[in-house]
Amino acid sequence: MVRRRTAIACALVAATSACAHGPNRCASSPADAQAVDRAIRSYFEALAADDEAAASRLTTPNFYSFDAGQRFTGPELSAAVEQIHQRGTVLQWNIGPIDTHFDCNTAWAAWENVGAAGPAGAVKPVKWLESAMLRREQGRWRLEFLHSSRAQQN
Repeated sequence: MVRRRTAIACALVAATSACAHGPNRCASSPADAQAVDRAIRSYFEALAADDEAAASRLTTPNFYSFDAGQRFTGPELSAAVEQIHQRGTVLQWNIGPIDTHFDCNTAWAAWENVGAAGPAGAVKPVKWLESAMLRREQGRWRLEFLHSSRAQQN
């Protein structure tokens, strides 16, 4: 009886493990990785251009971000960046390679953003560590969450 229970338990563990680590029915393709990369870079381009309409097309309705120690909705983040630009502060973003992982219709991505920020004439190098969660909706990858924090300077 103990051997039979052990055998059944082992079979269940093996089946569960095989299911959890087996082939993904909705595996990603290189096109997905390119689309996620494009969505992230396009979002930052929209912010840099103070184009809230373009930024909102790249996000889900529930999008929010953590940036500069605060929580922002999409429109709030776009407005904050626009206000920064209006004050004469320069924000330069240079997104490095994006490390992306997929699970069906969700993706999470992480990257380093090496750029600069500050008032015109006094711009200083800045490095941000960033990550995002994206959702595939109607065949398009859209940002649902964005996190950005300044990296410690060496």
